[in-house]
Amino acid sequence: MKTAIAIFLLFVPLTVFSQLSDTVKSERQTVYFTKINGDTIRVTGEVHDPTSDTAIISVESVKLGKITTLQNFKLDYYYPLAIEVVSYDQKKGITFKYDPRGSNGNCYLFLFNEATNKLQEIKGFLKLGMIESIFKNSRKYYYSYASCGCADACWKSVLFNIKDYRIDTIGYIRCDCENLIIKSTKTQEKIIRNCDDFNTNGKFSKIRDYWTEKLKNGL
Repeated sequence: MKTAIAIFLLFVPLTVFSQLSDTVKSERQTVYFTKINGDTIRVTGEVHDPTSDTAIISVESVKLGKITTLQNFKLDYYYPLAIEVVSYDQKKGITFKYDPRGSNGNCYLFLFNEATNKLQEIKGFLKLGMIESIFKNSRKYYYSYASCGCADACWKSVLFNIKDYRIDTIGYIRCDCENLIIKSTKTQEKIIRNCDDFNTNGKFSKIRDYWTEKLKNGL
């Protein structure tokens, strides 16, 4: 009898742990946005297998109560599931976060292509890292920040827009742990002998100020 009770007590925590794991990892999220013609697009992300590193993305058209599947695809996934509706280049779409805690907010970007009636991935967006925006002369620009090591003394920031479903790079600044390298559409790559002006507690403010000044002066 004692042996049976011991086995039962051992089994119960394992069962509870398994159920909690399923609760944490089995996820579903749905977002909506509207096409140019007014039709509603529904995007659903699901993780069916709690041991999987893959999410299934379903894209559907919802019109007058009728649901039409437009697209299904898979994406690498890292808990927690996070899908957000965004707009770039006057096109609606979604971002899908990948490893937001360990990789500076890296995410996939998909914009809806009205011609194909599908979401189209913007290649290279995942590697950009954290994204911020700047308004200049009534125009919106974006810049990124991604760390590459050296206790965050290695990093890159890219000023860009999204155009025709691709990243349109306007310029970048990066630190290779020691030297600062700068480049814009109007200048060749230039090496400055140290990154000390940026690698301080106010780094992110200084990067924003740098891009604001460059846009003011036409790069």
